[in-house]
Amino acid sequence: MFYHRNAILFAFSDFGKSTKHEIAEAIAEWLPELSQRLPKKREFYMSEAPEYGIFDAAALALTHLYLDK
Repeated sequence: MFYHRNAILFAFSDFGKSTKHEIAEAIAEWLPELSQRLPKKREFYMSEAPEYGIFDAAALALTHLYLDK
């Protein structure tokens, strides 16, 4: 199944999360094993931290569970 970015934002909007970093913070809170991998919030001139990949994968999995209920 394919999920568009908007589906992920929709799933996390019910929890008051609307940015990639806010979603990553929520995932780190829900899955404490990942909390040490949470990158610092980036400034506009910084490139995205590679650690966001694990949070993107977790967000996708959680979105699937949320929308498939």
